[in-house]
Amino acid sequence: VFCSQLVNAVIMSCYQLKSSLGYAANKQNNLALIENDKLLFIAANTIQILDIGDASVSQQCGNFDGDKHVVLHGTADGIGAFAVHPNKQYFAFGEIGDCPNAYIYSYPQLEPQQTLQNGTQRRYSDMQFNANGAYLATVGGAPDHMLTIWDWQAGTVILRAKAFSQDVFSVRFSPYNQNRLITAGTGHIRFWEMAQTFTGLKLQGKIGKFGTVDLSDIWCFVEFPSGKILSGSEHGHILMWHTDHIQFVVRPDAHGACHSSNIIYLDICSASHDDTAVLVSASDDGYVRFWDCRNIEFFEPSDEMPFYAAQLKHEVRVSSKQCRLVSMIRYGDSGNGWLIQDAMGHIWRLSVSDDDDDDDDNVRSVLSFHGLRVSGIECSIDSHEMITAGKDGSLRHWDLETQSCAFMKQMPSPINVLRSLNLKQHFALFCDDGVVRIVRQDDAAFVLRCALRLHDEAIVDAAISNDGQCMATLTQKQLFFSQIRSSDDSISLEPIGFVALPSCELQLRSIQWSTDSKALYAYHQHDIIVYARPSIDQFDTSSSFEIKLIPDVFTFVPFLSAEDEDAVRQANEPETETENENEKEEKKVENESEAQITKTNVFD
Repeated sequence: VFCSQLVNAVIMSCYQLKSSLGYAANKQNNLALIENDKLLFIAANTIQILDIGDASVSQQCGNFDGDKHVVLHGTADGIGAFAVHPNKQYFAFGEIGDCPNAYIYSYPQLEPQQTLQNGTQRRYSDMQFNANGAYLATVGGAPDHMLTIWDWQAGTVILRAKAFSQDVFSVRFSPYNQNRLITAGTGHIRFWEMAQTFTGLKLQGKIGKFGTVDLSDIWCFVEFPSGKILSGSEHGHILMWHTDHIQFVVRPDAHGACHSSNIIYLDICSASHDDTAVLVSASDDGYVRFWDCRNIEFFEPSDEMPFYAAQLKHEVRVSSKQCRLVSMIRYGDSGNGWLIQDAMGHIWRLSVSDDDDDDDDNVRSVLSFHGLRVSGIECSIDSHEMITAGKDGSLRHWDLETQSCAFMKQMPSPINVLRSLNLKQHFALFCDDGVVRIVRQDDAAFVLRCALRLHDEAIVDAAISNDGQCMATLTQKQLFFSQIRSSDDSISLEPIGFVALPSCELQLRSIQWSTDSKALYAYHQHDIIVYARPSIDQFDTSSSFEIKLIPDVFTFVPFLSAEDEDAVRQANEPETETENENEKEEKKVENESEAQITKTNVFD
């Protein structure tokens, strides 16, 4: 722990973080409002506060500038979870690392107020304050999955228990009972109560029993004043829980489901024109649906009607393009606005019309970054331009002076590797579908110049020779060589052939051309593997592109041989024996002293 903190301190003393052009879009529960239009979220090892009220924020939001964009650095390996106090004057966050801490900060002063220690072993996965803000509940990730209730102002633990044996996604206090809380995650939901027993205050939990309903991960739930719980499921069903059993399933008809995949958000709100209860549900399939759920809290299933028939009032598709919703929170004072976290690289703002017959819903992107993870970066050597590629399939051009994305292009497949070509303003994209795509950067757009499928599986690495004429692509099963042919107005790829790689024997890593472009280097465990560069006419590929290219293998020898290790061990043994003899002598002297004292006591 000390070494990790020391390394972070050294890095922060040498470098200063100037901007952040990203967002952990695929992280659960990574949205919160700490003030009107002030969004709190995690990005790597930072907590950031961003003003999204400014119309230009989505165009220029990288620089940390005054109150518009504020950053707070963590001290460990990352930040796992955060929570905002009900009065919006404090927020908490828990880190990732060995025995990580949780911290309480004031807002807007951003001054540390309390440090909570020994809440989990490796990472915090979620946390929340109770309704009056006196308690903080935290839940840890693997290996302990520890649920802890804190008196955060005193910095002490009130109660703790193991939440579950698998991942816990969410922990929430009951808004109606300060002594109740709920945890949910992989294959479970659990109902907790802080109960006063004859041995003192205890944290007692009941595991939800799915009964005849398929076991499911649970990402979201909402509680009614009666204590009943409505939860989502990964199968698209909405479940009503009474005590620790499923009372009934909410569905549009006898055979359908409310959504086609995992439900990530549930809430009960009132229609503004008639105050009827409306159930809001969102799924990672990209749909937000609004259901008429009047009297759902007191519905009793029967043999004739074993399920609650929810009537769909309205639905909104967040994006016509690929999207995967992760989280959703209320936004605005009107009660009909939401912020939606999309793992494909967006934060959407949804405003729904009060009129059920009006389809004029407003969905717009507030922030747009790479989703999933950034897989490649290429920086210009003579300008403030940067090209980035991501697993979301987007290729983006950034202006680092304005900290903005000037333009982008969406590819049909995730991009695993990005490489620049010797041909000016040309880039090669190596994709998950086994296709190599070459694009040219124009003034305001990327233009696809060439696309060739070389593999039937994902390309995991690629290298382009220094002379710009040969390209090597690597998958789990093949190493493929291709010739790059270019002129002023065209560029193309011509396959040379591939070397089959037995996955059980040889898995190459990190291919790299030699400086003279005559050899390709890779490694496997302790072996350095060298392939001579093949030429286009070296092999007959009329019937198959598979070629026989025998590499040279150089095995790294450990710095200490077995004989050297034995010599070192023998050299240390006499010291150990001497230490043992000294310990025995000291112990003998101690025993004699004790015996002398005992004898003296007897004579006395």
